[in-house]
Amino acid sequence: MSNYDELYKQHQELTKKLEDAKKEEANKAIKTIRELISKFDLEPEDYAVNPHIKKTLKKKKEFQYKDPASGNGWTGHGRTPGWIKDKSEEEREAMRVKPDGD
Repeated sequence: MSNYDELYKQHQELTKKLEDAKKEEANKAIKTIRELISKFDLEPEDYAVNPHIKKTLKKKKEFQYKDPASGNGWTGHGRTPGWIKDKSEEEREAMRVKPDGD
């Protein structure tokens, strides 16, 4: 076997060992993170690194419309779902969620 073949084989073995070690360390880190999150009752917005993500996580949009047949909801933002798309204004108003949650 040539020197190149031997070195290549060692390279493959070391790469495999490196990947295995990385997975093991990552699993330990994830376990520690989960334990700390549980211990301190942290929520995602408490540890979000990106301020934009932090803002998004805090603000949960409530449904403006609810399909009485399926129970699916729509915030009124984004793509209009099929169940409300072809409805008249009167029908849409009938599907509008009342402020008290009805």
